Amino acid sequence: MFIIQAVISPDKSELVLAVLNKSDRAKTYRLNLNTSAKISNKSTVYRTSSTENCTKVSAPNLKSRSVLYEAPGLSLTTFILTSGK
Repeated sequence: MFIIQAVISPDKSELVLAVLNKSDRAKTYRLNLNTSAKISNKSTVYRTSSTENCTKVSAPNLKSRSVLYEAPGLSLTTFILTSGK
């Protein structure tokens, strides 16, 4: 089971995606960012799991607007995507 939540900041400068993997096993997700919003190729990613506590992790390349992401079991990963204004 997983939950993905997406929100945009009031000033539309950031898009935040939260990926919650409720399974005890790692799961791979494809995050499709096809949107009319202008998103830059830069992002910041934080993860909390059994071995991490809001740890900054490597950010994926967003050039293709589609991200293949493997979430560890029982983890919450937060992607902060900045506006491409």
